[in-house]
Amino acid sequence: MFFELENHIEEIIGVDHIEWNKQYCNVMPRGYSALAFRITGSGIIKYNDNEIFVDTNDVLYLPQNIGFSAEYSDTELIVIHFVTSKSDDTTEVFSFENTDKIYKLFLEALNIWNSKNIGYRILTTSILYKILGTIYKETQKHNLPKNFINAVSIINSNYKSNDLSIEYICREAEISETYFRKLFAEHYKKTPVSYITELRIEYARNLISGGMSIESAAYESGFNDPKYFARTVKKHFGCTPRELKLYGK
Repeated sequence: MFFELENHIEEIIGVDHIEWNKQYCNVMPRGYSALAFRITGSGIIKYNDNEIFVDTNDVLYLPQNIGFSAEYSDTELIVIHFVTSKSDDTTEVFSFENTDKIYKLFLEALNIWNSKNIGYRILTTSILYKILGTIYKETQKHNLPKNFINAVSIINSNYKSNDLSIEYICREAEISETYFRKLFAEHYKKTPVSYITELRIEYARNLISGGMSIESAAYESGFNDPKYFARTVKKHFGCTPRELKLYGK
């Protein structure tokens, strides 16, 4: 992330509390970066041939001067826009086991910015650095091996492939399956297969909500069998794929 590269914040552009309905959008390159805490909703963001998934309670970093497309469910977030001394090309998502602290910092930044009291820009910048420091501490706390991080990145980039396997992921990332499964359970509190399934079904949910047929959405999301997809929807959402079509509307 940019703060690890001594990329300083030059100016706060604004802090906003934003809500929008499910949508697909294309965003042209902008002259400012964004750091957002997602209160509700999820999204799939594509940029420079990369694709990432962001969920409720995640923090998303979008660097300046990068265009992207995004597919969002109904969303509420707090976002800080700012200019940095350098541009970088890495969009990142950060997840936290306990989101209270990071959420309160975003709220504090929003309240200070909206107050427009004397020194509010300096104070908001200070809170932004606190947020970045908190993110850094959380990421360093786990001290995860690079090959594990690479394996997770492979999942996030290829989860829609119906032949994606743990064997392939571990071979590409040069990590043993046993060690990968152990680290994944410790860090994500779930199995890699469950994580992949959740990514796929969230992607399918967005496709169905956008009007795609249930069968097509199942195949597009990496499910080989629409019947298995229906069982998975029932397990995760407690409804049928037909009912899922109305989810988020």
